[in-house]
Amino acid sequence: MEKIRIQIRNENELKEQVKAEWLENCLTAKKLYDRAKEIGAWIYDPAIKRWYTPEEFLRLYAQYYLDHKLFYQVKLKNPVEGLDAGYKQLEMLQNRLKDFSKRIIDYYQKK
Repeated sequence: MEKIRIQIRNENELKEQVKAEWLENCLTAKKLYDRAKEIGAWIYDPAIKRWYTPEEFLRLYAQYYLDHKLFYQVKLKNPVEGLDAGYKQLEMLQNRLKDFSKRIIDYYQKK
């Protein structure tokens, strides 16, 4: 009988240990917030191309459940990367607009 109690106690302890380890390894908004603050990063969601300050992210997503898929799709990045990407897009758009304007002018000058 004592052997059974020890076995049950060991199984319960093992379950608690597994649960504690799982909780420790789960991603949460708070863990992402803490890491972003630690490295001076912002949080970027490539699925919707949106940048969040660590504080915004925590405020918006703190209530999401443990290991939510969002926590695995976001990236911790330097926000300057977002500025660089934005400027590249603006430059590309400006070049396309310039080319289009030239086509319009050329078209009507030929008529």
